[in-house]
Amino acid sequence: MANKKIRAYAKSDSDNFIKDERGRTKFFYIWQVLKLKENDIFEFNKLTFFSTQIDESKRARMTPVIKGFFRYIENSNGGVVSGDGESLSHSIAILVLSELDSINFVFGKVESTFHFSEIKTEDLKIRFENGRFYFPDLVGFFSNNSEYSEKWGGKVAIEVKVTHGCEPEKTQDFLNHNIPIIEIYITEKLRFQKELSKQPFDENDLERYYNFLTGIFSKKVYGKVLVDPSSESYNKKLISYEQQKNIKTKKLLASEAEKSDLLNQKLIISNDGIRKYKDTLDAKNIKLKEYEVTLKNLDNRTLLQKFFDVFK
Repeated sequence: MANKKIRAYAKSDSDNFIKDERGRTKFFYIWQVLKLKENDIFEFNKLTFFSTQIDESKRARMTPVIKGFFRYIENSNGGVVSGDGESLSHSIAILVLSELDSINFVFGKVESTFHFSEIKTEDLKIRFENGRFYFPDLVGFFSNNSEYSEKWGGKVAIEVKVTHGCEPEKTQDFLNHNIPIIEIYITEKLRFQKELSKQPFDENDLERYYNFLTGIFSKKVYGKVLVDPSSESYNKKLISYEQQKNIKTKKLLASEAEKSDLLNQKLIISNDGIRKYKDTLDAKNIKLKEYEVTLKNLDNRTLLQKFFDVFK
């Protein structure tokens, strides 16, 4: 199902794509264009809007509509394309995520920050040999060598769930081809409330919702890892790590066994010393008791001798 396009490129009268202050092709957001159309129709009419593919040859003409998105004017075959597929909640969430350089994901109790060099939203058709093909909402390309980057081969597909999640066939196909998927669920509290309640809205409401999601997603994004494959290089590294770990464990166990043997030897020597000391102490106690008996006998004889001395 096609996403509503929330931003577009534009050409001016010179037939060149308009650049921003950094020299890059400038994005025109739908709320900006609708305001321009309302407030300055002369300047608005100078612009021709296009889709945002990287390859200029694939860019198609678009027009802003009051429903809050850009509609394709025609497809490559000249047929009309509606562009009414997904909700604005879904499309604006994709837009906000695509503009982040890093995303602080929360997976259950695990929190991990992903840094991206690029998050693509265009030209994402993935076709498998079984004939099935898919269009991920986003594909993020890691900018650093984090654990996830190594494990997932440097990229990850990101799906934004509003009402419909990934089908089992899709997750299985991605797993079979080692393509990871993170699913982000847009709860009712995070949805564009006026769209949800089918109330009228204007470009200002769209801009406020965009800013609202930007504030939320720039802090934390709650998601779920649906497909968690491991790249071949990561598996080899993991096997090597486990082998090194086992070697270190064996060395540690051998070292601990050696220490234990040494302690046992010391304990045996110590016990022998204690026994010898005890034997010596017992012998001394016996001698002491003999001395006590001798002294008692001497005291008794002395008293008896005194008695005999009295009657002499």
